[in-house]
Amino acid sequence: MRKPRIIWLPKVRSKRRTPRPTFVAGAPGNPSAPPAPRPRRGSHLMAWLYGLTLALAGTVLWLTPSRSTAVVPVSAHAYPRLQMSWFSKVLAKTEVTVTSAKMWLRSAMPLAELQDSAVGRWDWPSLIGAGVADLAGTRLDSLQGLVAEEIPGINLVSRPRPVTKARPHRGSQPSHSVMAGLPGDGGRIWAVLGSAPEVGLYQTFSMQSFASAMRPNPAALYTRQWKKTIVNVGWHLALDLHQLGIAVVQARVNNMAEGLLASDYTAYQTAQRLLQDFPSVKVLLDVQRGQAAGPKNTVIIKGQKMARVSLVVGTGKLLPDPNWPKNEAFAEQLKSVLAYTDPGIMANNGIDIVPYRENQQLLAHDLIVEIGGPNNTMAEEDRSAGALAAALKRLFTE
Repeated sequence: MRKPRIIWLPKVRSKRRTPRPTFVAGAPGNPSAPPAPRPRRGSHLMAWLYGLTLALAGTVLWLTPSRSTAVVPVSAHAYPRLQMSWFSKVLAKTEVTVTSAKMWLRSAMPLAELQDSAVGRWDWPSLIGAGVADLAGTRLDSLQGLVAEEIPGINLVSRPRPVTKARPHRGSQPSHSVMAGLPGDGGRIWAVLGSAPEVGLYQTFSMQSFASAMRPNPAALYTRQWKKTIVNVGWHLALDLHQLGIAVVQARVNNMAEGLLASDYTAYQTAQRLLQDFPSVKVLLDVQRGQAAGPKNTVIIKGQKMARVSLVVGTGKLLPDPNWPKNEAFAEQLKSVLAYTDPGIMANNGIDIVPYRENQQLLAHDLIVEIGGPNNTMAEEDRSAGALAAALKRLFTE
């Protein structure tokens, strides 16, 4: 039997690693050891902020009352007034009625009367807007109007090309539309007297009235009773021009239907459409009455009381208006004729030049004609309208 063979391997010694002692910073056994690193705060800070955010969100949800009213339609005002205004609170404490407050404001502020109850709501934003609109001639609640004022060239781009003959308008007021109470021509909103009209008339402040026509409430100087408004004065001017052989078109559009702030831009659209539908128009007049009341608005000529006339010319000082030099020259000619035929009829200097365009950038021979003021009677207004028609006839003839 073979004896097993034994193989000897070299002996390997294993070294045991003894663990190093752990020292705590500042311990009595190792006072010189460096301080141990502190735990990082980042994770704790983020958790604290997250918890605080959740707490605040929960607090807001807990304090917010549940909605008890019906669902508000999307067409409702974005910020409804839930409380009385400070102006209403002051009136309530002083026991002053809103009517009395309006009367005081009308006496102290000429622009206050423009915001009548028939036009819009009475509050300070409307009064401030009325003042800005009266000074700058800019509609504040229309994005298109503001852009057009800031970028004058945009009107030239969007303005439609002139047509060769009158055509019915596709808008909400076609040529055959009527409005109750309009004087003459069957109450048509667009009154055309003659063929190929040469004079176009419109009224920016279409609801302007007169104290004598509004009795027993003379303070309400704005109304929709058209025979008591400046629209009726424009109609008599149109009749006088037609009787003198001048074809005329009068736009009796209610440019104040959306309120005072919208009247300027609405009148701009009215004038633009008038020129578009009647390209034969050579003279465009915005018939208005003055704002100031007083005895200076009346003059006696040839034994009859007449309302004084003032011509307003817009310029290109604030916004470009290439037509304003021609408008100024035309105003000077009309003033000379009126001063010759009816001496004393012109108010003050006769021509009021303002830095605003006043929608007169649409056409050369485009003016604002202010006939009288709030204290004039309709008879005085009509006599002055006849004198103005005769002066225009004289200019057309010459």
